[in-house]
Amino acid sequence: MKKKKKKKTEKVKNPPRFEAAAETGLSAEQVALRVSQGQVNAAASGTSRTVREILVSNICTYFNLIFFLLAACVILVGSWRDLSFMPVILVNIGIGIVQELRSKRTLDKLNLLALPSARVVRAGEERTIPASELVLDDVVLYAGGDQIG
Repeated sequence: MKKKKKKKTEKVKNPPRFEAAAETGLSAEQVALRVSQGQVNAAASGTSRTVREILVSNICTYFNLIFFLLAACVILVGSWRDLSFMPVILVNIGIGIVQELRSKRTLDKLNLLALPSARVVRAGEERTIPASELVLDDVVLYAGGDQIG
């Protein structure tokens, strides 16, 4: 099974600047050029931890290491009845993982609802676009209460 390769745009270090008029903004061609040069408003990497990171952080703790070492020693001496503490440890790990995964899912949904947008002037028209579609030299319109980030 072959993986599809994404078309990668290389970011140009010092692109030529456009002096867009406030009334007209950038043209569609200028926006396309900026996108091809990689001069877009790249969002910060995800703040949410991955599922793998959640699993590792809940399983690989200092106390779990101690409990697993104790369990290995109990198994080595063959005292199986003394392993009664391990189900409690495993349930504790499971509860921690489930709670954190549920929190992650909820936060990811909230982040989708709160996607920032921007009002820009492009080709003489005022438009509202997602902030991730802004490009270098865009004419952005701000009003009271708008967040700049």
